[in-house]
Amino acid sequence: MSNVIRNGSTRGFTLLEVLVAMLMSSVILAAVAMTYTGSVRGFTRNREMNQVQMRARVSLDFVAQEFRNAGYLVNWDQAPPVGLMSLDTITPITGAAPMGGTDIITLRYTLGPIPARAATLANPLPTPVPPFTLAVDTLNLDGDATNGNEITAGSLVAIYVPPMTVNLRRVQATPTATTITLDPAGPGVSPALGVNSFVAVVQETSFWIEQVGGIPNLMMRSTGDATNRTLAANVEDLQLVFLNASGMPTVATDTNVRAVRLGVTARSARTVQDRAATRPPNLEDHNRAAEAPDQFLRRVEQTTVYLRNYGVLG
Repeated sequence: MSNVIRNGSTRGFTLLEVLVAMLMSSVILAAVAMTYTGSVRGFTRNREMNQVQMRARVSLDFVAQEFRNAGYLVNWDQAPPVGLMSLDTITPITGAAPMGGTDIITLRYTLGPIPARAATLANPLPTPVPPFTLAVDTLNLDGDATNGNEITAGSLVAIYVPPMTVNLRRVQATPTATTITLDPAGPGVSPALGVNSFVAVVQETSFWIEQVGGIPNLMMRSTGDATNRTLAANVEDLQLVFLNASGMPTVATDTNVRAVRLGVTARSARTVQDRAATRPPNLEDHNRAAEAPDQFLRRVEQTTVYLRNYGVLG
């Protein structure tokens, strides 16, 4: 006679137990998915913000460096022609369409060092008369193999009699050989240009904000290029405040300017979907409260540049 031994451990799971296990697994998977999604979103947001911050800082540093050069050997012993100040926020920039509310700036300084990058007058001019044709010893101001590519029609030059600049003038026509013909408009060239006089090229660099293909860009135009170029995309504001020696605001055409406070606003290249829509931040006197909220990340960077070439003015 055989005995049948039944093992109770072979009993299967009940439906309720299976459902509970599946529910717990789903909760765990959901938690893992949420953690992963949150991590990805956080990584994406941090990456975008790092790019925005880098964009703002690089743009600000580049513009600030040009401000440090502003005014180098570009001083006058008489009133300069209109629109030829070293800090120029008035004269329109060729081909530019600045965004409303943003500032524009054109900076001017003489390419140096003098006289290494200047042409010496070959014939002294005791009393220059229109059309102010200057004969110089060379037009190769940068030491390359091409003679005269530094000065073309429309270039701005400084006639320099040490220790100060006498006059700034536009070149009327592209020089031939070693002859420079200046535009007769504006104040006359000061008399008595002796053998120690130089003609130096003046660097003109302009910055402004412009929409390009629907994207706000920090734009740049400089001497020798004469082309409007994008310096940085997704930079949507440029603001300038000019300060006197006491740190109080003044105007750009005032010879008492000693410093400038620069500010830029950069944004992300795309919107961040999990971010609440916010209005763009105001910067200096640019009030943007009326603009529609959006989901772009933004970064405002500011710095103050002390104009080292302006100490002799005012």
